Amino acid sequence: ALLIFLLCGVVSGLFKVYSPYKEDLLMMYTSPTMVLMGLMLMVIFLKLKVGKSAQSIVRFLTPAVFGVYIIHMHPIIKTNLLNDAFVALSSHQWWSIPFMVIGCALCIFAVCIFIEKARLFLFDWLKINKLVEQTYLKVENCLKRLLRKLGF
Repeated sequence: ALLIFLLCGVVSGLFKVYSPYKEDLLMMYTSPTMVLMGLMLMVIFLKLKVGKSAQSIVRFLTPAVFGVYIIHMHPIIKTNLLNDAFVALSSHQWWSIPFMVIGCALCIFAVCIFIEKARLFLFDWLKINKLVEQTYLKVENCLKRLLRKLGF
């Protein structure tokens, strides 16, 4: 799985550098190489054995991880804050750039986790999830009655 993951990364990178196309076809989320890389990461992490402390950290972070993606990929955030925000890193020593990129990614992750955890707490405190669930059940029941009346 790790070998396939790395191979797909190399293929995507080489295609980006040497492709005659202007679009980054193999860098999009839906490209075959990215989908395969996602699957291979899932296989790798499914087989990973972690200790109790790591499990508690994963349990704490898991509910907020999708929120991290939603927040940092929101057009306002992506366009106004993240696009070209890291161009200045290219002026540093080549060997320090990977550390700075990882540091920046961890900072973005931490800020987004904080925002999402605050949102989850606020939704729980205001009982919004319960309200959404009750509204969903009422709408579902109305639709079922309507469909029965229509003969479905």
